[in-house]
Amino acid sequence: MHAANPLRCLGLLLVVLAGCAGSDAAPELTRASELPDERRALLAAYFADGPQWEARRDELDEDPELARWMCENLVLELFRAYDTANLAQLGETHGPFERARAELISFGATAVDVLTPLLAAKDGVVPVVAGDLLTAIGEPATAPVAGLLDGEQWRSRRVAAELLGELPHAGEDEAALQERLALLAREDPEWIVRAQAARSLGRRGLGHVTTEDARVGLVPVLFDKDPAVGREAATALGVLGDPAAVPALLNFYERGERSNDVRGQKAAQAALEAIAGKKQGTHARAWRNWWSDHRGELLGPGSDRPY
Repeated sequence: MHAANPLRCLGLLLVVLAGCAGSDAAPELTRASELPDERRALLAAYFADGPQWEARRDELDEDPELARWMCENLVLELFRAYDTANLAQLGETHGPFERARAELISFGATAVDVLTPLLAAKDGVVPVVAGDLLTAIGEPATAPVAGLLDGEQWRSRRVAAELLGELPHAGEDEAALQERLALLAREDPEWIVRAQAARSLGRRGLGHVTTEDARVGLVPVLFDKDPAVGREAATALGVLGDPAAVPALLNFYERGERSNDVRGQKAAQAALEAIAGKKQGTHARAWRNWWSDHRGELLGPGSDRPY
């Protein structure tokens, strides 16, 4: 990550947090002396970092509003430490940045509500750090991050698609989530969003009860108008490892040979090797012959249907 200008991230965070609250103006920082007694005591306990904080931390489970307020302050503390390079030193494991990060992770879903909108920030540092935290929090972040796939800003759609390649299974909503990623991979106006959606769809499909949904979603993306997106779809199909994708990959391979698209050919070859678990030369015809010989054992009964 590139170092940010002093307090630049902090200013961006104030603006984004204001937007979360439905305000058009960034909130002003409040002096600790001007806070209500309860909130001032809570911050004092946090910075004292002892048994008193542990007791107060447990009490926040019963007060969602105060817990959210504390998470917002922890986010500000996190980026304040980042801006001033106040990270753990060599040999240390618990600097101000690391402590704020660990506390936010422990807040789980409450922290997710504060962190998810930060993925839309234009500053490169903010969404990267927020994304790292959301990934560490895990399952509570999956559905809120998926909600950004429909956002107006292409950056937030791309970041959301990227994180969904790392976040856990969405349970009964997983099939619908993969369908949304497939739609993004096919139809988003930005090639980089389509490419990222394809990449993440392959990863999510691999962890699902069936690879069929992801495979069906990825195959049309092979023939995207942007060659880079098609290559990502081929790579994703290789990650998915579904033998039923072989015919489409062969077509993609042959198109690459006809158009002299070397990078496309390499992507198709790598995907086929991942599915086959072996190398089979560097020409589509060799792979066609291999598929003719092994289709039955890979697809099972009914594999004589045309492709």
